[in-house]
Amino acid sequence: AGSEVPDGNFAIFRADKDSVELLSDIVGSRTIWYYKDERIFIASTSQRAIVLILGNYQFDDRVVPWMLSTGMLGPSLSWDRRVKCVPVDSVVRLSRSNWTLTTSSTPINFSCTDLPDSRHEELLDNVLEETFEALNIDLSAWVLPLSGGYDSRAILCYLSKNRDSEKKLRCVTWGLESSLAEKGNDAYVARKLASCLNVPFSFYHTEMSVDSAKTIVDRFILNGEGRIDHLAGYMDGFQIWKTLFEGGVQGVIRGDEGFGRAPVSSPRAVLRLAGLELCSDFSNLKNCKAFPLPDQPIPSHLQRRSGEELSNWRDRLYHEYR
Repeated sequence: AGSEVPDGNFAIFRADKDSVELLSDIVGSRTIWYYKDERIFIASTSQRAIVLILGNYQFDDRVVPWMLSTGMLGPSLSWDRRVKCVPVDSVVRLSRSNWTLTTSSTPINFSCTDLPDSRHEELLDNVLEETFEALNIDLSAWVLPLSGGYDSRAILCYLSKNRDSEKKLRCVTWGLESSLAEKGNDAYVARKLASCLNVPFSFYHTEMSVDSAKTIVDRFILNGEGRIDHLAGYMDGFQIWKTLFEGGVQGVIRGDEGFGRAPVSSPRAVLRLAGLELCSDFSNLKNCKAFPLPDQPIPSHLQRRSGEELSNWRDRLYHEYR
């Protein structure tokens, strides 16, 4: 504990005789949850694991309005009111001697730099080159989910560029069986890309599972711990992930476009893109006030800062919350 925070995507748990530390990366890509009382300290990437260890459950009703308006738990909230979330780009430290917690966070600030487009392009390319050169994984045990989009296409090109291990790279895509023949569809484009770069490619069908709807929903809630309602991608009953696991796949390589996601012209548009809309923003949820539901405060650190441009606020919320 106490050593330098590394670069990359991670959730780190480390300890020595004096302290225990929980470390999150700059986008909280692996959420760390924790619980502390006067007797025990528990930390995990799973809310459910913490509740199982505690042996009881205390429902946090603050998640209800957020689930109704956004399909997500809400800012830093857990299903159990006692379970806390490590903020992004932070270190939560427990002192063993006095049994106190301290949190150290690095503020996220985005600002525009006035440079020619050609210079921005050069800087971005340099950063991506450095990132992929530093990626040290066994590609024979990982797969790249490939769509037709910029994110996965760029990853494929950079991974295939000047790497001795490029022949080990495998790409996968999933969707409806008919999509492979649908020109312009993600699956159609993905297969073309893989073929052009001579990379092995597998396609998995996501037609409805033979499992019951209850089984599919139960698996979805169990695996995702009910943090989000995006069930559509798992209607095959997680058969794709079962197949990958049984095929020796240890992980998937994913990327995201963290900047400039869509133009924004108002604070409402920023909040909508970030998934921070309130029940009061929807005509069919306005009658929620008739029920004894908790308020939906947006935490101060997610609110627009003085002088912050809408585009910078949008990108900050995408990293810090979305």
